[in-house]
Amino acid sequence: MKLTDRLQQVANYVKPGSVVADIGTDHGYLAVYLIKNNISPYVYASDVNQGPLNSAREQVRQQGLVHRIGLALSHGADRLKDHAIDQVVIAGMGGGLIAEIIENDLPFFQRVDSMILQPMTGQHDLRRYLLEKGFVIVDEDLAKEKHRLYQILLVTHGKDQKLEKWSNEELRLGKRILEKGHPLLPALLKKEEDKWNTILHQCEKKNTMEAKMRWEEAKSMLTALEEVKRRDHLRRYFTNN
Repeated sequence: MKLTDRLQQVANYVKPGSVVADIGTDHGYLAVYLIKNNISPYVYASDVNQGPLNSAREQVRQQGLVHRIGLALSHGADRLKDHAIDQVVIAGMGGGLIAEIIENDLPFFQRVDSMILQPMTGQHDLRRYLLEKGFVIVDEDLAKEKHRLYQILLVTHGKDQKLEKWSNEELRLGKRILEKGHPLLPALLKKEEDKWNTILHQCEKKNTMEAKMRWEEAKSMLTALEEVKRRDHLRRYFTNN
């Protein structure tokens, strides 16, 4: 089974031999891939909706993996937290929902070895939440499918990382992504610049205090993004700009 680039990057963070919980499994493709490629001995796959779970169940049955993939109708970790799980995957949800799922069963997520998170939106708020709760963002990656970019986070629990070590732009773009000078970083920066330029122009047409504050936020972010481009190890990407 071939995964999409997004799910393949998620799978790349799974440590061989780990028992995995795939929360929000959708059609179960990741769970099947991890078993078929001998990466995981067992996967718990859950979804909050019956429809996707039925699709996953059929996929598991067709692949002959009913004894190695456990399926559960579950909101977050509700029906998973009593199992011995090494790694948790939460992919394809908004950052706010991912944070809510973690918060609802925080002790469970604090005791697993690591989490692999792939937020569709709200990456900034999710990173802030994780750092405030004492989690460590060990590594980050980017995946591209068509014209969309996806951020993937590898997270463990620890006490050696404080929120103040992450600037606003690092919370948005990913400190680890910036540190490694990811090849997709120029595309991510362009996406952020376009977003904040749009906000800037929209706010210029409004004469309210809220618009003024939003304009100042956009201006500050655009300045910060320009400073990112001037970092020594990133200049090679932007020499022609």
